[in-house]
Amino acid sequence: MIADHLFFAGINVLLAWSVYVVLMTGSLSFAQGMFMAVGCYCASVLTVNFGWPLLPATVVASIFASVVAAIVGWPALRLRGVYLILVTIGITFCGRVLLENLEYVGGVAGFGGMTGASHITVLIAVTIFGIALFWLSRSPLQRTFDAVREDDRVASSLGINVPVVKLIGFALGAFIAATAGSLYGHYMSFVRPESFD
Repeated sequence: MIADHLFFAGINVLLAWSVYVVLMTGSLSFAQGMFMAVGCYCASVLTVNFGWPLLPATVVASIFASVVAAIVGWPALRLRGVYLILVTIGITFCGRVLLENLEYVGGVAGFGGMTGASHITVLIAVTIFGIALFWLSRSPLQRTFDAVREDDRVASSLGINVPVVKLIGFALGAFIAATAGSLYGHYMSFVRPESFD
């Protein structure tokens, strides 16, 4: 019982950090649930169908989710305010419809058979990402994020490539959310597309 509470608290911390990283660039994303689903399903396919261990499957799934975030984020992050929020909500619904209609991962019926995650695994992930975010807060990239968040036009006039900086934050947030999704799926052993609403 305590292990369950620790596990879900750790997952929620990772998801909060994934949103926080995007917010550091002045953007607001409602697509983190979709990136969590991408990480979960990708890692689950690798572990269940191809017999990969959990750690490499999680890393590959997180990288894949970052690439997906970069592809969908490149046009989306050029928008601002409520328009960006609407696009990220649209991305989430498109991802869910895709998962519901993709028979390879079970479609509406769901996907199961994953094992290997525990509350210790999540606590290790929280520690690693906590250290990484602490390092980020002391790095030059943090100052670049701050400049873009405070006033992207002034940051652009200083030579900062604002769309690329926002895309880096979006992809980093997707990486963290996908890691949370992979661990969530391997703890629950069975997931459906609505698990990530």
